Amino acid sequence: MLGKLMKYELKATARWFLPLYCGIIIFAVFSKISTTVINLEEIKHLSSDNLFIQMIVNTAMLVSAFLYAFIIITTIVMTFVIAIRRFYKNLLSDEGYLMFTLPVSSHKLLLSKFLTTMIWYVCSIVVIMISLFILFISKEFFGALLIFPEAISQLLDEFSKVPSLMIFSILTLIDTFISFPFLILMIYVSIAIGHTRHNHKVLYSFGTFLGLNIIISIISNIISFIFFLPYTNLFFSFSPVSDYTFDNTPINRVDNLAVIDATFNSLNSLLIFSLIFSVALSVAFYFVTNYILSKKLNLE
Repeated sequence: MLGKLMKYELKATARWFLPLYCGIIIFAVFSKISTTVINLEEIKHLSSDNLFIQMIVNTAMLVSAFLYAFIIITTIVMTFVIAIRRFYKNLLSDEGYLMFTLPVSSHKLLLSKFLTTMIWYVCSIVVIMISLFILFISKEFFGALLIFPEAISQLLDEFSKVPSLMIFSILTLIDTFISFPFLILMIYVSIAIGHTRHNHKVLYSFGTFLGLNIIISIISNIISFIFFLPYTNLFFSFSPVSDYTFDNTPINRVDNLAVIDATFNSLNSLLIFSLIFSVALSVAFYFVTNYILSKKLNLE
């Protein structure tokens, strides 16, 4: 039944996302063609001799970059908006009376919404990456691909000098990826809690979201302070632009690497805790939302 619910949800949301994705790709292709034409020697020569043409070309490139950034931001925002809209409209508005009469648990209804949102989230990232590939594809780009393995090898050699830096990079990517589902589930639980009230449900939902944000921020800041406190003296002993510490004690390259490694080790500890904290909260948000939908929901 979960598969059928997701299939229905994907069909219902595809009418929003597919045109948006097509628009991104079409715009990327159009921008690439325009850039290629502008970079032709004849056009360059003409614009260099004519200030008006040069101004038009520069304005066109600026507008194109602005529009592309706007489309990317719109895609990210739309993913949030559609996820929230579908959750609210299907489960907490008048449609909820129909949805909760289906022979399926609230858990599957909620999971279908969440998993569908994650699918579109991944699709959005893939489409954005494809559009970037289209924009940057060139002879120089393919030339860079030829030396890419060598560049990766050199990068790994640099990482090997500071192993904690590679771990930090991986943890940062993971943390960035899970931030979206964390935020979606926090919005879900905020809306669900707000709809346990009889009046001013949207206002209570917004207030709950703000309250959760403030509480989580306070806890995160306290934890960050506790994590970094033992490393304060170590951080202030490191001078990245000089061969001396703040008290004029000479340091060498080995000491620099040791301090950098210790710094990223502390950051990694904080990131690991942050990941565990985020996952634990996400699970809690999910089960609280499911509990409210199944036991405490007020659709009146």
